[in-house]
Amino acid sequence: MQQLNQAMQQLQRDLKALLTEKRPFEEPHPCRETHDGFAVSANSMTKLKLNMPKCDGMDPLGWLFKIHEYFVFYAVPEESRLSVICLMLEGQALDWFRRCQRNNLLPSWTEFVTSFKLRFDPLNYVDYFGFLSKVRQTGSVLEYQQAFEKVLVNVTGVEESNLQSLFHAGLKTHVQHELMLLKPSSLSESFALARELEAKHAAWATSLGSRPRPSSGPFNKAQTQPLLPLPGAPQPEDKTPPTPPIRRLTYAEKKSVTPKAYAIIVMRSGPKVIGVAVFYCCSKMRRRASRQRR
Repeated sequence: MQQLNQAMQQLQRDLKALLTEKRPFEEPHPCRETHDGFAVSANSMTKLKLNMPKCDGMDPLGWLFKIHEYFVFYAVPEESRLSVICLMLEGQALDWFRRCQRNNLLPSWTEFVTSFKLRFDPLNYVDYFGFLSKVRQTGSVLEYQQAFEKVLVNVTGVEESNLQSLFHAGLKTHVQHELMLLKPSSLSESFALARELEAKHAAWATSLGSRPRPSSGPFNKAQTQPLLPLPGAPQPEDKTPPTPPIRRLTYAEKKSVTPKAYAIIVMRSGPKVIGVAVFYCCSKMRRRASRQRR
């Protein structure tokens, strides 16, 4: 363990000495112009102390990009990078590097980059352009854009017009049609217009949902009823009870009551018959009633 610490300290001293030797390389460029238009002197750039990017095997492509920019900033040549790369590795990545170094499996920086991708990048053999064509919008436009850009960072050598076509094809239908009519000139413009169109549709849907609905008054109910019954529609049931049939007396029944008069009283409760009463009168009362009629 003590020998390992001594080796690490020696590597740090070698790196500092190497960086000190490379500082005169910045002298021909006394100043640099930033994106904001301000001039920055080369001395101030070399005095910047950047932290070494660390990697334990996660996000290998992102880490390789960082260390490339780190070495370019300090002007470290490729033949000297392997001697300091162990200071930037941790965990399983450091164990892998130690095994490769002991077995002389990494003769150059280019070989290290290739082997590192094969070991830690699970999508090393993936066709990123084909994978990009399968990305689809399932949530918001911003979420779709982030997923699209995450794959896009690994796609190189493709014209921007083709990338725009892939992005438009993955959008939802209502946003896709309007965006194609606007004909954006760049991929960044497609991103911005797609977000604006989504916001417009969301505002329109909100205003449509907040409109008051028409009241359901008796006038509206009458209008909803059709003038003629629709064919095949069920007919309303008639709840009026049927009229009881009229029963006529037979000849034998009439003969049995010939000597006497009779009266039948039907008792009703509304349309419903609740009872029938038959009253018989003697012949004497019948003759008296006939005289009074005369």
